[in-house]
Amino acid sequence: MIDGRKYYVGYKIYYELDTERFNKGLEQPLRILDEDLAMVKITKELIDADEVLRKS
Repeated sequence: MIDGRKYYVGYKIYYELDTERFNKGLEQPLRILDEDLAMVKITKELIDADEVLRKS
């Protein structure tokens, strides 16, 4: 299994799904679908919010 962290366009993405689509994305990280980009933005917001909470 992957280490759980992958970097796309400066965003941290946490993969928990072991699917063909995600695996293909890991092999070719520059090919990002629109819906994946939306997930990236949401994930980044959640991570940022989590880091703010941890610091407070």
